[in-house]
Amino acid sequence: MRFESSGLGLGFGVGAGVGLAVGDGLRVGVGDGLGVGVACATCLGATTAVQATTTTMRTTTAVTPRTIQLERARANIGRHDTRCMQSREVTVQTGGERGVHDLTDACAAFLDDVASGHDGLLHVFVPHATAGLVIIELGSGSEQDLMEALDRLLPRDDRWVHRHGPRGHGADHFVPLLAASSVSVPVLQGRMALGTWQSIALVDPNAEKASRQVRLSFVAA
Repeated sequence: MRFESSGLGLGFGVGAGVGLAVGDGLRVGVGDGLGVGVACATCLGATTAVQATTTTMRTTTAVTPRTIQLERARANIGRHDTRCMQSREVTVQTGGERGVHDLTDACAAFLDDVASGHDGLLHVFVPHATAGLVIIELGSGSEQDLMEALDRLLPRDDRWVHRHGPRGHGADHFVPLLAASSVSVPVLQGRMALGTWQSIALVDPNAEKASRQVRLSFVAA
């Protein structure tokens, strides 16, 4: 059986890469810019003739470089940026007595000076290896209960490898496992959002120290 057919195909390719034109014939071009492909085919029996022409137009696109600015992180060691954070160190006179010491009033006085009625976050930090901080009810015997619980959990005897200082001092170095070195409290309109029976307190089981330093910091919202 003999048959005859003919046709015309037209294709466009724009951009860099591969352009494809499809009709009764097929033309593939690689380049950039605008590619126009025209293909025609005549088919007679088992014989196929394909003619194709391709026109390529190169274009130039101006690209404006983008400038990326990176802000360097600033180390705030030994100073503080008052635009971001207010910080103050207070001294707690323990008199060399083991116990729990209330910091709530000192924190409130600090916020009165720096918060100016704003919302934010109060951060309290104790830079000592043998003391910690808790938020707990005070004045109802909890202070004595807390110290006795510490002594039961961390016996003051010679079991500790860390043995410098008086007997049982190695136990003091594990206090931060139970009383963290820092606490954070929400501040709303310049006041700590503590519960009715909550107070911020320093836990100090180390009788060798007559005073402790506590760092108070306020970050405004």
